[in-house]
Amino acid sequence: MIIQNQKIVIDFPFEEKWAFFDFVEASGENPIEDWLNAQTFGAKLSFQKLLKQNVKVDNHLEWGGYRHKMKGKANRRIFELEFSADKRANRVLCCFDGPKKTVLLCGCFHKDGNWTPSNAVDLAAIRLKRVENGTAKLVRRKIRYDL
Repeated sequence: MIIQNQKIVIDFPFEEKWAFFDFVEASGENPIEDWLNAQTFGAKLSFQKLLKQNVKVDNHLEWGGYRHKMKGKANRRIFELEFSADKRANRVLCCFDGPKKTVLLCGCFHKDGNWTPSNAVDLAAIRLKRVENGTAKLVRRKIRYDL
């Protein structure tokens, strides 16, 4: 992190304890980035702030926005990260892929038991299988600390 004024620049180093990766299709399409690009500036900022805080927290159970693992045997490796923006309950469905490595599988919305897109959980499960069998392409998400 850099704090800047007119005369001095001070760099405050910290250790990134987690790495976040986007799930990317074989074609190169990044569904996480596509989902974010369709959101408002406020939603993008809220998501970036969530990752910026969580990357520094050692225990994922203490992350801001960490909700719970999904129900059902097939989905128990998927968990939700929640953030609010534009009066909507935004969710990113994720999984862990090794020590301190989180994969962002699907961006969506959730309200009163309804998902948008309606197949978000199924989509995340399909992508999780590709992560598990090594056929998924993962791209490290750049986290902005200047926001």
